[in-house]
Amino acid sequence: MDNWDTKTLERCSSIIDNIRDSSSLYYRVGFRKLKKLSFTSEADLSSHAIDFIKEHSHLEEYLGVVEESIDERFPASDLAFCNKIWGDIIKNKRISKGFTCSDINPLKIIDVKRYARYRVISSLLSKAKKHNKKDEYNYWYLLNDFSDDEHNHFYSQYLLFQQRLLRIICGYVSGNLKEAYANGGEALELYKSALSELFKVREHDVFKFLHIDYFNNDASILQANIKNIDDMKKYIVTTRNDDTLQERALAVELLKLFREFGNEKVVSGVYNFMRADFINNDIDRKTIQRCFDALPGQFGTK
Repeated sequence: MDNWDTKTLERCSSIIDNIRDSSSLYYRVGFRKLKKLSFTSEADLSSHAIDFIKEHSHLEEYLGVVEESIDERFPASDLAFCNKIWGDIIKNKRISKGFTCSDINPLKIIDVKRYARYRVISSLLSKAKKHNKKDEYNYWYLLNDFSDDEHNHFYSQYLLFQQRLLRIICGYVSGNLKEAYANGGEALELYKSALSELFKVREHDVFKFLHIDYFNNDASILQANIKNIDDMKKYIVTTRNDDTLQERALAVELLKLFREFGNEKVVSGVYNFMRADFINNDIDRKTIQRCFDALPGQFGTK
């Protein structure tokens, strides 16, 4: 864990961000590549090529094109690098114990090609089910070789847990998390004030007559964001700027994450996580419990 410097963590975090931002890659690969497919014509490619997959050979041919695009966007060296960092995290004794305590079972390997295969086969199954084509559904189901664990991780929010945890750890290591909690309230108020002034400008008559379609629902979005700031401030539950603010801020972010992805033993899970050797200052379980009790939308812990 000595290699957990800010630059390393930011690079891994950026790779995962890129993967999560590229969900359409599995359905919309480049036109030049799609022209290689034997089972489609150029006229067909105005639609998704996946709609023309009828048999196993078509599936493998299409996945070959998808994997080419994956290799171009996510070099194998980047994925290997990210898997090394992620492996160090989940294999850490204390962090692993925290996950187990809160019944969090994180994905072990980041395999974009495996995920792409899941997405494509799931799409074929969904289409067959929608059109009540039982034989077609059974045909694709036989190729559905994914474990229950893979299904749970691939079905929705792929890599969201990894993305958020890496951001949290990176924020701790860099010191940005401490800054966010020490001065975040002021920044949010400044942002709210700026949005309020912008909303006043938005009420000018010019927006009623000239190209209103350019702005669509931006006034409603501004109002919603102004309200959201007040909700965000409720989550800054610890601000005393002392030697352990960084650790308390880390604990709060982990509590929020574990509460969303784990069971009711949130405090116990975070307490064990906070015993990891990259943590600079120790904070006790009572402090973590107080942080949890201060969070909005809390529920009982063990």
